[in-house]
This record gives sequence, structure tokens and C-alpha cells, in this order.
Amino acid sequence: MTSPKQFLKVYLPVTLLAFLSVMGFNVFVDPKDIFRVAKIDNFNKEKPLAYVNNSLRVVKSLDLENGNYNTLILGTSRAFYGLDPQHLPPKADNAYNLGMTQMGMEETYKIFQFSRSRMNIEAVVIALDFELFSSGNDINEDFYKSRFSNRNIFLSNLDGILSTQYVRDALETIAFNREGKEAEDLGFYSEDPYSLRYIRYRKRFDWVTKDLFSWSKDSNYNPAALQFFEDLVIECLENDIDLYVFIAPSHVVYWEVLQKTGHFSSVEQWKRDIIQVLEKANQKYPHQPQIQLWDFSGYNSIAMEEIPEAGSDTEMQWYYEPVHYTPAVGNLIYERIFQIDLVEEPIPQDFGVTIDAENIEAHLQQIRRDRERYRDNYPEEVERVERFWKEVQAEN
Repeated sequence: MTSPKQFLKVYLPVTLLAFLSVMGFNVFVDPKDIFRVAKIDNFNKEKPLAYVNNSLRVVKSLDLENGNYNTLILGTSRAFYGLDPQHLPPKADNAYNLGMTQMGMEETYKIFQFSRSRMNIEAVVIALDFELFSSGNDINEDFYKSRFSNRNIFLSNLDGILSTQYVRDALETIAFNREGKEAEDLGFYSEDPYSLRYIRYRKRFDWVTKDLFSWSKDSNYNPAALQFFEDLVIECLENDIDLYVFIAPSHVVYWEVLQKTGHFSSVEQWKRDIIQVLEKANQKYPHQPQIQLWDFSGYNSIAMEEIPEAGSDTEMQWYYEPVHYTPAVGNLIYERIFQIDLVEEPIPQDFGVTIDAENIEAHLQQIRRDRERYRDNYPEEVERVERFWKEVQAEN
């Protein structure tokens, strides 16, 4: 009979060897692109899972620390999924997309500061949306596991290395490389954000609309976030960094959700506040290029793209679901702001307008009129949103 002491002498070394083997395999394959020990062609060079997991901030902080980019794209997941850094104008020959999920303005500013401390930033494109300035979007916990907060990457990310999910991710990474595929890079991810690519659009829109109602009822405009935006603007002006600012588009269903939850008036006030920040900065630095504010939000013809009926295999061109626009929309935004040729067909006249203190009230009135036109032309869609709102209220 084996004694406990003999059993432990055999069991402990075997167990330790197994743990070390799994850890070594996961660290070497490195599916999340965190440890960066080695990248081997047809084995682990391409990292398809780097931008689709909860280590996004870790990966992007390492990219910035090890890279040398002259242009940054800032924003939430809308920018992450919709703005291809390789389509920026020629001046931005080395751009990186820093858009990330669940971003607030404070975290955006901190990441901007981190970037400036590591490289010479010449231009910034910032995609503003209401979520950046909403309560509840505090600094993400993954920020504190990344180089953005000067954490040791290895020690901060040991918790998941021994998990079965990490092993599955490593095997998936190897299989991806063996097939000769190429993964996204430069901080940009061009596939749909909810991994809904196999779900038809009507079902996508219904699911995300309900989720938006749940989010919106607990989130409010946070004017205190404006200070971080103002600090970023001033820092760009003081350091000769070209700054391009726009309000991001969303599908009209998103704006209908904000109407039902009582947030639309806050969105209007937020736009006025953004204008005030920019005009104050432009007046303070009159000899610097004046910063314009472009607005691509509201009930324009791109935002009113029709949603295919249930069961239809029709692909939508402009939106993945109510929140996130496709890179095709991102190209329209680039062409409008930078006056470059990226699309063959003319951009709709109602998509994108510069706004300032002189025209903001007329602009907001036009959006309200456009909303009424939408409600008249698409009563079934309006009723569908209202039905989901009632269902969410009943559940609570």
C-alpha cells in the first residue's frame, strides 16, 4: 500500500509539471497577444482573438508602448468597429485605432496622455457619442491590468492562463494560423461587435434594442466628463496636435430608444455643451487651426437604412445593429471631414454637417422635424420600439 508521503512525492511533481506545461503552452501561443514571447508563421503569428476579449486594453496598451504611431483614433466601440485607420488621409500614414468598448471620457483622456508620453502624436480623430459622457462609464477594470496604469502585464494577467478557455483560445489561434488567414491589426476590428454575424438583422436589431432600453434607464448625462474633453482639446492646441472632432452616427432605432427613455433632451444639451467647450478653446488659441465639430447623428438618410424583415438574408450596408455603424459609414465620415475620395457614389447631403453656436438651435430643430418624418414614414418600426419599451418596463 502506498503511503501518503510516497503519494505526495509522486503526485505533486506530476501536478506541478502539468500546470507548468499548460501555462507554458498558453503563454507561448499567446492567443490574446499579451505576453509576446514569439510569433511564428503558420503557428501563432496572427492573433484573431486579440481584439475580441476582455483583454482589449491590455493588448492596445502594449501596441502603443511598442509602436510608433503619429495619429490616434479615440472613442467608444463605435470607433473601434467603424473607423479603419488605414483609410485616413495620407498625412496620417501611421494611425492607430484606440476606440474601445465601455469607454468614458476620463479613461479616454488618460489613454491619450499615456500615448503622448510614449510617442510623438501629430493628429487625433475623436468620435464623440453620448456614452462617453454618461454616468456609469467609469474607468474599466481592465485598464488597471494594462500598461495604461503601468501594471506588470505578466503578473496582472496570470489569473486566466490556466483556464480551459485559454487552452481553447490557444488551439483556435493555431488553427487560424494553419489556415493561412490574417487577423485585424492597428487596433481596428471590422466584424460585427456582438458576434452576431450568423444572426439575421431583424433579430439583431430586436435583441440590441431591448438591451439598449435596459442600459438607458440606468444611465444619465454626466456634465462633469466635459472637463476631461476640454483638457484633451487644450492639450492638443497647446502642442500643435491636429484635432478632428465629430459626433458619431447611430441607426434611428437608437435615437428612438433615447426618446422613449427621456434622454434625447440631454443629448441636445450635450451637443450645446460640446460646442461651448470648442468655441472657448478656439477663442483662447486664435492663431491655431480652429477646431470644427461635425455632427453625423440624428435622422439622416444613412441612419434610416431599412431593416430587413424577419427571415431575410439581405445584408445591411451601413449598420450592424442600432448602435454600431460599419466601416462603410466610417469611410463616408472620412470623406466628408477630410475631403478625400473613398467612396464611388455621392454622399447624401443630409449626412454630416458642421455645427457651432450660431446654427445649433436650427440644427436641433431640423433633427426634430426629421424625426417626425421618420415616424410618419415608418409607423411599424416606431410601434416595434414602443412595444419593446413596454416589455422592459413590465419586467421591472
